[in-house]
Amino acid sequence: MVLVDTANMMVGPGKMRWAPVGTDDALIVASGTPTWGGTWTEVGSTDGGVQFSIAKDYANHDVDQVADWVASTITSRHTMMQTNLVESGNLAKLSLVNNGGVSASVNASWDKYEPTTDLIATQETYIMVSVEGKTLAGKSWIAVARRVLNVDSVQFDFKKDGKTMYSLSFAGHYVDDTHPPFVMYKQK
Repeated sequence: MVLVDTANMMVGPGKMRWAPVGTDDALIVASGTPTWGGTWTEVGSTDGGVQFSIAKDYANHDVDQVADWVASTITSRHTMMQTNLVESGNLAKLSLVNNGGVSASVNASWDKYEPTTDLIATQETYIMVSVEGKTLAGKSWIAVARRVLNVDSVQFDFKKDGKTMYSLSFAGHYVDDTHPPFVMYKQK
């Protein structure tokens, strides 16, 4: 007999947020219910869902005496959070997808966006990103990537029959020796 526990099923859209690298993600769950105060900012409306993936590569080891692999060791791990951002008419969103930059007012009628730098030696701005989903029991499930950059090309499609969106591929990066690159929280 198969036991189906619908309380653990997750359905519906996730809500994506970002914060500066180093923000204490444990504070999100410290009060028992998710609290997104302080430096967390909603990414905005998305289309096509938010995907969180963990890809791992392995070196497989064998010996002459055995036909099977005798061990496998991890050689790399890549975390990724991807979505399509709908609010493309907002210059702050353009700064988000370009890993930094400055939005400013030109005059009473115009605003502008400029990238921070065009120098290869200058580092782009890493951020943290999270996605919060809900189970059918109403409990939150939160994935946090602690240090990411958008590694996707920024493209604007102006279509007669569609939305202009920014695609985001936030790739996880090494944080430090004491903080893993991502964490998952599940509400009890």
